[in-house]
Amino acid sequence: MSEYKVTASQVIGVRVIKDEHVAISYSESLEPENLAQMVDQALTNASFTKKDPLQKIRAEGLNISTDYPEIYQQDNATAEQKIELALSLEGKIREKPLAKSAPYNGYSENSSLLLLGNTLGTRCSHRERTLSCYTTALIDHNDKQAMHIAASVARTFDGLTPEKIIEDAYEMAEALLEGAPVPTGQYSVIFEQDCLNEVLGAFGSVFSGEWAKKGINPWRNKVGEQIASHC
Repeated sequence: MSEYKVTASQVIGVRVIKDEHVAISYSESLEPENLAQMVDQALTNASFTKKDPLQKIRAEGLNISTDYPEIYQQDNATAEQKIELALSLEGKIREKPLAKSAPYNGYSENSSLLLLGNTLGTRCSHRERTLSCYTTALIDHNDKQAMHIAASVARTFDGLTPEKIIEDAYEMAEALLEGAPVPTGQYSVIFEQDCLNEVLGAFGSVFSGEWAKKGINPWRNKVGEQIASHC
């Protein structure tokens, strides 16, 4: 095992609007003197920004909380169980007939709390907890190599599916072993959900109002026009 680590971090940020100038500043300390310095820095930053009359603080008196049990579940798994899970991912991959090694394996969990507020009395919060594990299968056979990574994400330790990701990583690596370049042409394609999400993400900027305001949205002059196929 290469590393076992527990870490915590916090950051607070402030956005100020002064005479239509907008600026942001951050601090990793919650000490009063550091918070005062953060606000002063934001005001200083604002003096160097262009005026932006469209940005306003409008959310007034909102009180929204997403403190739901289903997205922040308590878990009683011990540190020993988590370490054993990470080690077993590697061991079970190496037991596969063509597997040379499992170079990347791990377990992690993350708890986060997000607080939002403004000077108009809005106070919002969001809390969640996620756990994950991953493994890779590296196959070396007949002078060919292939590797694939698979992961599982859940809200509880028992919700993770290590056996499934072991099989997924190995089976995909084995399938990729005989992969070869495909001749140029037109093909029907079936995307996995994760792959399709990445493809659509490449075009995410076209839905950005901020990019349109800055004049760099490629669809900024396409209002009222058809921009995609009906098919």
